[in-house]
Amino acid sequence: MATLEKGDGPAAGSVSLARRWRWGLAATLAFVAVVHAGWQVIGGSAVPLGGLADGDGYLRLVRVQHLWAGGGWFDPAVPRANAPFGFALHWTRPLDVLLIALALPLEPFLGMTRALYWAGALIGQLLHLATAAALAWAARPLIGCGAALLAGALTAVQVGVLGYAGFGHADHHVLLGLFAVLAFGGVLRALEAETDAGRPAFAAGLALAAGMWVSAAEAQVSAALALGTLGLCWIA
Repeated sequence: MATLEKGDGPAAGSVSLARRWRWGLAATLAFVAVVHAGWQVIGGSAVPLGGLADGDGYLRLVRVQHLWAGGGWFDPAVPRANAPFGFALHWTRPLDVLLIALALPLEPFLGMTRALYWAGALIGQLLHLATAAALAWAARPLIGCGAALLAGALTAVQVGVLGYAGFGHADHHVLLGLFAVLAFGGVLRALEAETDAGRPAFAAGLALAAGMWVSAAEAQVSAALALGTLGLCWIA
């Protein structure tokens, strides 16, 4: 009777597949990072001059600084805008919390003001990397590992994505896209599951709820697609 050598069998194949997936994902993220670096070199941005990409980024950091200085969690006002009355923003807090979390490790070296600036300058690229990885994970059951990794990499050549994820964009839209992708991945896994479909469906619901928290108006599109797909499959 033939004996299995070390490294043979289904378990070894699973380990090899997991290793290839990790290396492929690393290559996908490296490609996204290189495209961002090239975009910065070729197209330029205001970051080397100490600026941000647009007015929304400045307003976001003013809002975060106000929260950090003791402003109320549910206070939508920016006191110094539209003086002396102030200005109420419709933005919510998830991105504000991410910016503070990213700034805190830098605060001992730069001070909180500069740390928040660099958090705002870099948050778009970091969220884009997370979204590219999430898209590769989400698409994997549908199109396979190789094509899913390619799909994640190709987010870096979408001008609409780079317009929100470039250097100096302290913007919530990439975070919204991340939650949408996670929701779609949960929906796909719920549909393909033969048993225990509740877990990925619940995860998809959490991602949609997080997206609604980021921006209730814009997340309705993702919610309609995800819930509509599940509903149509249930009817069929």
